[in-house]
Amino acid sequence: SNGGDWRPLFELFVEGYKESNSISLLLYACRLKAQAGEWDYVYEHAETLLAQALTVPIIRLAVAAAWNLNLPERCREILEQNEDRFPEKRLPQDLRRLRVSCLRREGLLNEAIECARADWERARSWDSLITLLEVQMQQGDFAGLIEVAPALLGFADGDAMKLLQVVEWVRVRERDLARALWRQAVKFDSEDVDFPMGAIF
Repeated sequence: SNGGDWRPLFELFVEGYKESNSISLLLYACRLKAQAGEWDYVYEHAETLLAQALTVPIIRLAVAAAWNLNLPERCREILEQNEDRFPEKRLPQDLRRLRVSCLRREGLLNEAIECARADWERARSWDSLITLLEVQMQQGDFAGLIEVAPALLGFADGDAMKLLQVVEWVRVRERDLARALWRQAVKFDSEDVDFPMGAIF
């Protein structure tokens, strides 16, 4: 099937929406545009969707449009204003990470670190820890980085390449920690990565 196949369906949804004002039809139209990567249309209609139906799928769609159009401030605003719409009135982990990414893109690194640290303390997950370490690195907060990085050793599984990145960051200041993290990376994934031991130490 060629990429143009969705357009007649899109037109149908748009016509239907114009006639009936049905938010579901507008949502379907926006989803088709999102799948095609045409975010301008989605963003243009996001406010209408949000105003009429504050559901989690609509919030996610609006956030994706703002992020993909490089509008981190609006993206974060939508997240923060609608946090109470999610289960337990709290953003799920992927959207908490997105909020940190927005703060980073906005250049608000202190807030990003604060946010990432709170997420790590709450979730204690691999992803939340990596996010915190990445922001600390971006900020040049080596003391914070070296304090938090040993927690990586507590995970039985994770992304070996991410670990090697952290090894690269800490090796000058903390050789023992770097070695321990390197051994951890080998354990995670010794098959498809050629570990450059000599190059690192």
